[in-house]
Amino acid sequence: NITDDLVLDASGVGGSGLDDPNGAGGMGGAGVGGSAEMFVTNTFAEGDAVIINAGTIDLGANGDGGQGGAGTTGGAGGEGNGGEIYAELYGGTITSNYVSGDAAGAGGSGGAGSDGAGGAGGNASGGYSEVDIGSVVTGEASSYAWAFGGQGGTGSTAGDGGTAEGGTADLS
Repeated sequence: NITDDLVLDASGVGGSGLDDPNGAGGMGGAGVGGSAEMFVTNTFAEGDAVIINAGTIDLGANGDGGQGGAGTTGGAGGEGNGGEIYAELYGGTITSNYVSGDAAGAGGSGGAGSDGAGGAGGNASGGYSEVDIGSVVTGEASSYAWAFGGQGGTGSTAGDGGTAEGGTADLS
């Protein structure tokens, strides 16, 4: 019996590149989401029941790229790639204000260039989010696999923004 918020999070966040006032800013690190899984079934002994009364049920496997560092030229933002979410709710009684699966990717912003180009924004790709409901679930449900490319940095020439490619989101 769960009576509060339930969170499973396998997110990855890349580190920020260091600033260098005398050279190029450091590149942001890549962020890669892992895998978060929740399976609810009625496989207990006869008479036992699964009862979940949670405020929210959140599963996350996001990947956020780090920000590029500032320098004479800006460092590039890191790449962000969403991971995998599997929420299979096939048994018991589940009461929650919100059930959410989120496997998003966000590229880091490019660093600023003080005497040259700004850094490029990091690329991003969404992951895979699957929320399957095969039992009684009271509340809202959502599944996301979005992506946001990082913003290019400022400089004598602005850095290009990162590309973004959404993933796959399934709610059934």
